[in-house]
Amino acid sequence: SADSERLAVGFIGLEARDPDRSRQRDGYTAVLDLRTPGWVRVPGLTTGPKSAPVPIWAGEDLLIGSSDERGRGRVALWRAGAARLTVLPVSLAGFDAVPAGLASYPGQ
Repeated sequence: SADSERLAVGFIGLEARDPDRSRQRDGYTAVLDLRTPGWVRVPGLTTGPKSAPVPIWAGEDLLIGSSDERGRGRVALWRAGAARLTVLPVSLAGFDAVPAGLASYPGQ
């Protein structure tokens, strides 16, 4: 986040046959409070198998990109602490949310 007090992390959705024991199969975004051991899951956001939401801070707001298996992407906006997110009227063709390929580095 802009204040360096929060970290947003996207978690990839798991396929039904994935051997992971987690009951959580949908992808989601969590926001960790770096001052405390607390975290919150962004409400109303889930992704399917092999899809990871890509969170990007825009000031105090969080923009989240996500795509389906065909590369059709959507963007949502979440204001920290809000009860729900807003899906923006934007669609992204050919958007591939591959977590290892997207990164944000301070100062760059």
